[in-house]
Amino acid sequence: MSDTEENGLHAGAACGDITPWLGVTMAGYASREGGAKEIGDPLHARALVLKSGDDRLTLVATDLIGIHRALADEIRTAIEAEVGIPSSHVMLSATHTHFGPEVRPSDEPDDASEEKSKAIYGQMLTRRIVDTVRAARDALVPARIGATKSTIEGISFNRRTRQPDGQVVMSFRYPEPDADLTFGPVDTELRTLRVESLDGALIAAVVNFACHAVCSVDRMNAISADWPGRASAGVESVLGGVCLCVPGCSGNIVPRVREGWAKEKIGYSVAGEAIRQLLWTDTTGGARLSARCEETALPLKELGTVAGAEAKVKELEAAAAKAGPDTSTPEDLNNIRGELAMAKSGLSKARKYDGQTEQTTWVQALHIGDIRLVGLPGEILAEIGMRIKEQATAEHCLVMSLCNDSVGYVPVGEEYPRGGYEVRSTGFAPGADGVLIDTAVRLANEV
Repeated sequence: MSDTEENGLHAGAACGDITPWLGVTMAGYASREGGAKEIGDPLHARALVLKSGDDRLTLVATDLIGIHRALADEIRTAIEAEVGIPSSHVMLSATHTHFGPEVRPSDEPDDASEEKSKAIYGQMLTRRIVDTVRAARDALVPARIGATKSTIEGISFNRRTRQPDGQVVMSFRYPEPDADLTFGPVDTELRTLRVESLDGALIAAVVNFACHAVCSVDRMNAISADWPGRASAGVESVLGGVCLCVPGCSGNIVPRVREGWAKEKIGYSVAGEAIRQLLWTDTTGGARLSARCEETALPLKELGTVAGAEAKVKELEAAAAKAGPDTSTPEDLNNIRGELAMAKSGLSKARKYDGQTEQTTWVQALHIGDIRLVGLPGEILAEIGMRIKEQATAEHCLVMSLCNDSVGYVPVGEEYPRGGYEVRSTGFAPGADGVLIDTAVRLANEV
């Protein structure tokens, strides 16, 4: 092996199964009844490890709704201890599938067996991810890397549609053509990384696109990696290697179709364009590696007292108990149930953040030569990701959400007066978006 090959860029990738058992509590829909009843398709953790000289870093993509900070820190620490990659150089991403196990702890756990089940799965998940990263490290070979970008139009939309008065009405389904609504911005960029061996064989691909993974609503109790699983499998079946599908900032971006062949339509559309890009990506070796990982404080709303939130929940529970098909229209029933769900969410946040004015979380940037991978926590609205990419000095900057933590929605400040689900459900105050943008841009642009 030449000195260039020995000291230049090396890469390895691996894929591990993280499918849970039947009966496990599922994440993504409060209205879902019961646990997992079938395995629609398996869930995976996919890892890419890069090495240059003495520097190593890893990106891990998991088919999960999100990983809360305590568990993410545990996994990253285990990778450092057992695989030798510093935790600050480990980025954990979740595809945000709404059809996987719930691993985030409840703010008010009332079922000890459910919390025990989460803990058992968390232990299994940690072991599987560590083993997958180790396998990727053990597969390191001299490599080359390159990045490209293009767009995919027409498969996703911004669900925060605006009425003529400027107020948001949530369009969880694509609205009728004659609806008097204005669509918000959509990030249609598809960004990819190609990592190949010196003979041109694909080691790994990273595919970054912003769209909620909610295409399996006709099989609510079936475990599924949803469209990101189809996208990864599509790339792997054609080009080989391991494909890590990582979400862009898609807190307000959803697919135009949700049932039947929806996950195939969205997933294979993403895979098809990704394959075209990857086949034409120019690569280079010798990329220097570094990482920036910073604890960041995000401002919280004034959430009110726990007593006040409890009283609101009781009031709406009483209204829901009185409501029925004989006294209320279906629309009124849905409104009452929606208000009750929001009140319970408010109570949960009041209890969780009682007396606090900010929440700390991680913001991370991995530097791979002139390529940047930016990892943000939680469900980030598309405008935030777009602004980070606009301000990043690197031509190739992949901005990912649900990384290293799962803090809930982070809206952009100008959306708060317009209302809507994300604004009402978030615990963060206006200004949290600015903190994330400023921190991410600074970390990405540091030399």
